[in-house]
Amino acid sequence: MEGPRGTRKEEFTQVIRLVNYVFRESSNRPSNMEKWYPLLFNNDNLENMRIIWQDDRPVSHLAISESEIAIYGCKTKIGSIGAVCTHPEYRKRGFASLLLEDGIKKMNEDGADIALVSGGRNLYKRAGCVEAGRVHKFRISGSDLKRFNTQKVEVFPYQERNLENIVGVYQKEVVRFFRSLEDFKRILTAGAAMDREAEILTVHRANEFLGYLAIQIPGEKKGEARIGQVVEYSGTRGAR
Repeated sequence: MEGPRGTRKEEFTQVIRLVNYVFRESSNRPSNMEKWYPLLFNNDNLENMRIIWQDDRPVSHLAISESEIAIYGCKTKIGSIGAVCTHPEYRKRGFASLLLEDGIKKMNEDGADIALVSGGRNLYKRAGCVEAGRVHKFRISGSDLKRFNTQKVEVFPYQERNLENIVGVYQKEVVRFFRSLEDFKRILTAGAAMDREAEILTVHRANEFLGYLAIQIPGEKKGEARIGQVVEYSGTRGAR
């Protein structure tokens, strides 16, 4: 066994193959982890794609995305953990626990103050992770829209010419990630948000850019209401 350690450039394709096999192919889903999670899986993040290597291949994986965030004027650094997986033939050997311990150690060494984990497995709870904060959800129906003044407001799919406008309104948010221009490009063209197919829409009135939103595209399950979920938005709060 070799690791835990970062991924080498020549191993990138094999690591993506492992992640896709566990999270996608084993449940008959398209192999799109690299496209849907561009901040985790890219050549600039190889050292944070932590792996265990055995029998001439990666057999277990944990990814970290490190970034700074702003919270009402305070800046801190976080590490987001995701895509934790082990090939079925190598499970029950403690590899995921080793990777999590290694990932937490690396984030500490890199100066992260907070770790965000995708999931609520006992694996994370044993490492000291706890559920924190609240998530407020609001449902807006078609009839609710009549309460808003939507005259002359137009909504369009994202186009690259609106990139600077999106960056501009996002940077005014009091709670936000510090994102590079390259991060924005990767996120806006991923076609997904929070492990669901998603679309980026921009909102305009006449020649004025008002904002944008990322909305998960509702599924087609029979008997279920088709509800799109907004998972990120930013824009002019005073727009009327």
